[in-house]
Amino acid sequence: MRSVFVAALACAILSAGCSKPAAAPPPPAQTVGDLHVEFTTEQKPPHTGLDTIILDLTDAATGAPIGNANVTGSAAMVSPKMPGASVSGRAQGNGRYQIPLNLPVATKYDIKVRIERPQKPTLNVTFRTEAWN
Repeated sequence: MRSVFVAALACAILSAGCSKPAAAPPPPAQTVGDLHVEFTTEQKPPHTGLDTIILDLTDAATGAPIGNANVTGSAAMVSPKMPGASVSGRAQGNGRYQIPLNLPVATKYDIKVRIERPQKPTLNVTFRTEAWN
């Protein structure tokens, strides 16, 4: 009986290594539409509880800071999948925006950001981060 258990355990361990590799997380800087968006967090590394997401928005063609945007963000847990509440960001000047987000447990999060500007299409961008205790 013990040998059957050991064989089953060995098969489970070996088959776990044969699964599809996880998709690469989105990079910390992305160009979406006519914007270049850089992502970081106030705490390095991000921690559980209230953390601040920092976004630097610049024109993708000229590099000029974008100061007339409304940004909202949410932190959706990757595993287990759980959506996060949407929170408005605050402009800090010179194209920098801060979004206070709650990261309730130590896990990976998709930070989903919505960027709205006058007379421009709404842009959505996602960044992956991991909160630590």
